[in-house]
Amino acid sequence: MDKKKVLLVYTNVRLRNQKPRPPLGLMYLAAALRPKYEPVLLDLRVESIDRIKFKQLLNESIYVGISTIIGQQLNFSLEIARLIKRLNPHIPVVFGGTFPTMAPEIVLKEECIDIISLGDGEDTHMELADVLSSGGDIQSVHNIAYRKNGKVYIQNECRQRSLDTPVMPAWDLVNINNYREVNVLTSKGCSTGCDFCYNKIFNHHRIRLRNSDNVWKEISYLHLEHHINHIAFVDDNFFEDREHARLIMEKFRDSGWNLTWETTCRADDLSSFSNDYLQLIHDAGCRELFVGFESASDRVLKSVHKKITNSQMVECMERARKYGFLVRALFVIGLPGENKNELMQTLKTVDFLRREYSDCVKIPVFGIYTPYPQLPPNPEAVDGKYREPKTMQEWSFYHHDKANHQWLSAAQRDYLENIIWTYRYYAKRSKYLHKTGSVDRLLYYDAYLRWKLRLFSWAPEWKAVRNHEQAMYKEALQESHQEYEAIKS
Repeated sequence: MDKKKVLLVYTNVRLRNQKPRPPLGLMYLAAALRPKYEPVLLDLRVESIDRIKFKQLLNESIYVGISTIIGQQLNFSLEIARLIKRLNPHIPVVFGGTFPTMAPEIVLKEECIDIISLGDGEDTHMELADVLSSGGDIQSVHNIAYRKNGKVYIQNECRQRSLDTPVMPAWDLVNINNYREVNVLTSKGCSTGCDFCYNKIFNHHRIRLRNSDNVWKEISYLHLEHHINHIAFVDDNFFEDREHARLIMEKFRDSGWNLTWETTCRADDLSSFSNDYLQLIHDAGCRELFVGFESASDRVLKSVHKKITNSQMVECMERARKYGFLVRALFVIGLPGENKNELMQTLKTVDFLRREYSDCVKIPVFGIYTPYPQLPPNPEAVDGKYREPKTMQEWSFYHHDKANHQWLSAAQRDYLENIIWTYRYYAKRSKYLHKTGSVDRLLYYDAYLRWKLRLFSWAPEWKAVRNHEQAMYKEALQESHQEYEAIKS
């Protein structure tokens, strides 16, 4: 007897000049559903919709699950949800992911969305599939929000599930060559409690560990079956449990496969590791560490409860140089209460790191502080001038190169955005116009001068670049809309 199908969809998202990461969350859901159902995974970032097959698939599926994050992906996710409802008004549409978990009532304002999967979805989707396929009562399903007779009901027990069922995500449902890296998860969460981090809501200040043997089973599969030699661990805080990390690293070191890997690391951890532990990290094949320095101001760091100090940054870099790690130093500008002197201090520090540690530091395009649902900025730091968005459309404008700070003037918001775009070209991190190389070269020279002289106040050329990207985004969204309209007809 054929298994009933569940369609899992990951929609388009704003990506620049690079392949996306695998849809790991949906791959875990697929693996969890497999014992009883047939999951079908559709990643619209790397594949297109076949009109006939898509309509048939909707008719064969129990429901459609869509994973989405904050920012511009929300609009793409809404587009596909509306298409699904036009093609099959009776099929339930289930949204999940960090944003729907943090803002279920906002998401359920959209008539094309029926149910929210809250938090980890593996157990929830199994329960949902059972209930929806049998015509049972949805009130029996844990960790969901749903709309009934115009009212939103939230059934959230805040369960923290084991990360060891399923043992690994469904790698066979994706083409690994479509993605820029292979991601593996060894833990979820972080207990530090930075004010701006989604972990405060999604993981409740807790960390959960995946069995190290299961981690190695997945890595062995990827290496032996797909010839993968580099792993990107996507934990929130890989080294929080140092003994757990040690067990995984020893497996790398002792395998004889010469695998390499990269992961996240806190500045206070990297600056406090023993020499033996650092040597193990190196011998196990670690080549890159993502370290969130965030700000060069100790006052700002303290105000957002980052629990690190600026002095630890130099210690981190010294240790990275000694043991041969590349540090991807992450900074955030526009944090609540940050003044201009503190902002300039951070930019000065960026220059210092690039100059003094050019052999072991890489500073990606740093981001602008973005509030998340249920994580508003400290009212005192923003003079009470913050109103949380009330619709998915409003939240779609919130992403890390867009300044939506209501407590700042329009000129101050432009200033932050000009810094982001100027640095992108100055650091040769981006080329976006693509029409003529000469335009990008002129923008690079312009960015070089502006960065050196800190000229960010009035920059019409960079506003034009931002407008150009916004137009490209709208064009991509319109193309999706037109494609879906053609499918509907």
